[in-house]
This record gives sequence, structure tokens and C-alpha cells, in this order.
Amino acid sequence: EISKANTSLYDFGHLSGLALRRYTGFVVATTLAFGALRAMKSAIDDAIEFERQMVKVAQVSETTLVGVASMGKEISKVASQWGVASKSLAEVAVTLSQAGFSASETKNMLEALGKTTLAATFGDIKQTTEGVIAILNQFNMGASRTEEVLGKINAVAAAYAVEADDLIQGVKRGGAAFASAGGDLDEFLALFTSVRQTTREGAESIGTGMRTIFTRLQRSSTIDMLKDLGIELRNVKGEFVGPMEAIRKINEGL
Repeated sequence: EISKANTSLYDFGHLSGLALRRYTGFVVATTLAFGALRAMKSAIDDAIEFERQMVKVAQVSETTLVGVASMGKEISKVASQWGVASKSLAEVAVTLSQAGFSASETKNMLEALGKTTLAATFGDIKQTTEGVIAILNQFNMGASRTEEVLGKINAVAAAYAVEADDLIQGVKRGGAAFASAGGDLDEFLALFTSVRQTTREGAESIGTGMRTIFTRLQRSSTIDMLKDLGIELRNVKGEFVGPMEAIRKINEGL
């Protein structure tokens, strides 16, 4: 009886193992098949979305089909070269076109923006694009200087305790007021970084603060009050001395 039981137990184990192997093979096969189908569906969806974005670019920028095709090739090249999703780059192209950049300018800006995805200091490419648009417009810089602008931001973020996204948020908040006061991008980055390192306040708070300060510093009432303290913020022509020089004079006077 014990021998029969052992034989039955052995047969049961053998059959169970055979069934398990068959089930495992079925699961693996179906998983691979469904995975391939999902990947195909995702690729088709991305291709459709890419075409939709290209149509938007053509509509917004009033670009010919030849121009859109050329931009599509540039997007494909940048996507493969820097490992960026074509869909994301197409959305960036739409954003740049909506901001008023021509098809040729957009095409040239795409590679510089694509490179930021490999830099540890930069975040989402969409936010970076919005920041670049703000910088170029606020400081009256042409699209051809996109790579230069991004290079400066990357260099500052790598050297000091500030993130590229912080600098971008700061420019979006306070860059226009700083530029209207006579400052340039290098001065803004330097001043913003100094405040960020010293106070560790949030980027939006610092940017908003700089906007308020440099707007009020140019008021005649503010300039006159500071003059009473021996701080002269006008040059010999009666013009505002500029944001960085104003900060220096206030620092010395106080």
C-alpha cells in the first residue's frame, strides 16, 4: 500500500509539474503577444498625435507643407539624437509657433531645447520652453541666442546652489521689470542666484520680490527719498542708474 501511495504521489507531482510548465509557457507567450500589441497601439497613437501637432504648427505658423515636412525631419533627428519623444518635441514646436517664432526659428530652437533633457539641472522640456520664450522676449534677444541662453542657465545651475528651473521661474516672474529697469540677463541671473543661495526662498517668491523692488525703485518718490539718505540713483543725465548699480549704491549707503 505504501508503494502504491508513493507511486501515486510521484505521478501527481509529475503531472502537476507538467501542467505548471505548460501554464507558464502559455502565460509567457500571451504576455509577449499582448505586450507587442500594446506597444504597437502606443506607437500608432503617438504617430497620430505627432501628425496632429504638425497640422497645428502648419495652421499657427501658416507654413507650407514643405516647411512642415522639413520641421518633422528635424524633430525626428533631434528625437533620435538626444533621446526625446517626438510627441514632446512636436508639442514644443506648436508652443514656439504660437509664441510668434517662424518655422525656421522653431526648427533651429528645437535642437537646443532637446539637449536640455540630458542636463541634470533642467526639468520638463515644456517648462524649459516656456522659460526660454519669456527670456528671449523680456530681454529682447533673438531666437538665434536660444542655445546661448540655455548654456548660461546650465552653467550657473551647475556652479551654484540653484536649479535651472528656479532661474526660469524667477525670470518669468521678475525678468520683465528687471529688463525695463535697464538690466540684462547676466545681471539678473547673478542677483537671483545670490538671493536664492542666501535666503533659500522659493524661486517664485524671489522673482515676485524682484519685480516689486525694481518697479518701485524707479519711482521718483523712491529715488527722492533715497537721495535724502545720500543714495543717488540717477546718473548725470538724470536717468535711472540701472538695477545692479542701484543695489550696489543702496548697499554702500546703508
